[in-house]
Amino acid sequence: MLRKAVDSLVGKSRDIKRHIAAADEQRDRRNWAESARLYRAVLNLDDSLDHVWVQYGHSLKESGDLAGAEIAYQKALTLADLADTHLQLGHLHKLMGRLREAEQDYLHAFDRQPNLKDARTELGNFNWNPARLRKRQNAAAPDQRKPTDSNLSIAFELSDLIDHLQRARYPTGIQRVQLCLAEAFLRDEEPPRFVYYEHISSRFYEVDAAQVHDIVEVVTNVARSDQARTEIVDRLKSSITTRPPYEFQQGEHLVNVGTSWGFLNYFLTVREAKRRFGIRYVPMIHDCIPLLFPEFCNPNLVCDFINWVSHMLVEADLILSNSENTRKDLAAVAAQMGVALPPVSILRLNGEYGKNDADPEEDLAAIELLRLNNLDVTDYVLFVSTIEPRKNHMLALNAWSNMLKKAPAGPVPKLVCVGSAGWMNDAFHERLERDKALGQSVVVLRDVSDQFLQLLYRRCMFTLFPSLYEGWGLPISEALAHGKVPLVSNVSSHPEAGGDLAVYFDLDSESDFRAKLAKLIEDEPARKTLEGKIARGQPLRPWREIGEEMLRGLQTLPPAEYKPVDAAPEILSGRYYGMMRNVHDRIDNIWFSGDPLRRGIGWHAPEPWGCWVRGHMGEIALRLPEGAEEFEVFLQLVSSPHLANTIKVSVPGGHWASSTSRQPSEEWWERVPVRLRPGSSRILVLRVSGAVIDDFSIPSQGVDPRKASLGVKGLYVCPAGDPGLRQALTEAIVLNDFSEIARRFQRPALV
Repeated sequence: MLRKAVDSLVGKSRDIKRHIAAADEQRDRRNWAESARLYRAVLNLDDSLDHVWVQYGHSLKESGDLAGAEIAYQKALTLADLADTHLQLGHLHKLMGRLREAEQDYLHAFDRQPNLKDARTELGNFNWNPARLRKRQNAAAPDQRKPTDSNLSIAFELSDLIDHLQRARYPTGIQRVQLCLAEAFLRDEEPPRFVYYEHISSRFYEVDAAQVHDIVEVVTNVARSDQARTEIVDRLKSSITTRPPYEFQQGEHLVNVGTSWGFLNYFLTVREAKRRFGIRYVPMIHDCIPLLFPEFCNPNLVCDFINWVSHMLVEADLILSNSENTRKDLAAVAAQMGVALPPVSILRLNGEYGKNDADPEEDLAAIELLRLNNLDVTDYVLFVSTIEPRKNHMLALNAWSNMLKKAPAGPVPKLVCVGSAGWMNDAFHERLERDKALGQSVVVLRDVSDQFLQLLYRRCMFTLFPSLYEGWGLPISEALAHGKVPLVSNVSSHPEAGGDLAVYFDLDSESDFRAKLAKLIEDEPARKTLEGKIARGQPLRPWREIGEEMLRGLQTLPPAEYKPVDAAPEILSGRYYGMMRNVHDRIDNIWFSGDPLRRGIGWHAPEPWGCWVRGHMGEIALRLPEGAEEFEVFLQLVSSPHLANTIKVSVPGGHWASSTSRQPSEEWWERVPVRLRPGSSRILVLRVSGAVIDDFSIPSQGVDPRKASLGVKGLYVCPAGDPGLRQALTEAIVLNDFSEIARRFQRPALV
């Protein structure tokens, strides 16, 4: 048998060589169809030959089969990620008229082989001059420094940044932090892995280094149109999520310096990664503003933030805080929720924002924008911030209106407000509409490129940041990065961000604000003295240094303690655990959450009513309370909305199951009797399943892509011999009011 196997391999090798020789001969004769047939014959014998896939692609392209050629080149790239293959794919996309994809292909070729002449020539046709290419190459060049700890395995999350760039041209504060740290990490000899969380499938996917460079390029390329940028980000996201899901390394650190409260299944996936791989979850808390100032936030954001912070405090192994003030706020929230505060590492965001490394041609475009807004011939004060009440723009407008009324006393500089439209900004715009003189003195700019923003900073007199509250205050750091004096309110973390280089005013004193504003406008020598102090003070640091500080924080964690596979949260008797999305905007009103009871990723995201099972089956895992051996577990279920179904509830290994036929959208309670054997585990696993899969895309005409068989609304457990707790559930069902048995923090009785 061995001899036959050897003979077979030898024969196969001869056939491959014969077919390749024949195919090469037909290629040289430009008989493209025949050469394609022969290369295909080779690949039928061995489809792992990347160079043959490339030649097969050439032959298909020349014979007119462009779609087949694209598949062949892409297959070659999965086998060997070579610069020349990217180059050939670029030529193909250029031939097909898909110019933006061709540009990205040429950039991939350049990243892998910067001296590849053809790639540089083609990129020149896309306005990639030598200065821009050098900048890209320098950003990709690794530092000669040794990584802080090559044994520290990190998955650095970019989900928030990628999703943001799908709907906005430029990153705002939190996304800018992700971008700056990602750029810094790319220069390591051994950079961390980058990951993206796709909330529809509830899975993580890897983002390779070349794609991170593409993300940076999307932000920095000011010449690209909005449509082209959106198309690139969409394709980038699609290429990321068509890969197999990311497999974490054992004990890997999942670091998320962005936001995730909009992903309602996020912690479901994090818990599963902890259960399977023992990962360490390390989020960053930027502020607690939705809890401190809910009146200035979207109500849905407040509810989702409460949900996020309540789960984050339980799941985090280490929390990164951008300031000591934010850490104190989070500690107060943890105390209010009655949970222990995990270890917190302070990671101040005093990075080198807006370092002036713009390309000269891009600077010219920024100067032209400055002229279009007449800011090249007038003095102005810069106010960079989202336009919303918490940022306190009205204080600035009042001060400018007052100065304009006293205009004969001296010229009034313009106020330049740079920022996107935030929550409840109508009053700001209405004020400018009503007050014509004020409207002519205030310039409002949105969707500003980094190059233009840097120019605005360099040319301004000084900056304003009178915000009512911040987690850090990035505009303060940006002002200092450009050597400009920031006039800021003396609240929250502002003194940490501005140190002794900012000018502070009393937020409760409008007269103090106006006096210090007038001083900075009128006293140029004093302002220049402060600018000199900033230049000497060096308050900012390279982002690589901030990244290294983050890594040192991760090293403070003890060795990973992997949770056992059957780990499950303990629940209380006589309490209703709702599977629904949090709808309460106050911590003292929140319900016990059934979210941690869901095991695996076989669940869709929670909704206000409950949660659909993804596909046929979902698992629920919980630890039964101490003090009893027999329990009644009640599940509140709902059948699929459009189809009749057979629903089964079972206890794996417990020799108990129940199966019933249900009509569409039918709701009912399923009672599961549980008797623990002496010495057995108190962990109970329940399986709920439906025989029929309901495809939501059919009635929604493709709008809703989900598939589900049943939904779970809630769960209630009580000892089998406790009629009082059973009666409490019965009353809640009859009244359709579960608040008394679901509220996490009981209200004091009225006297």
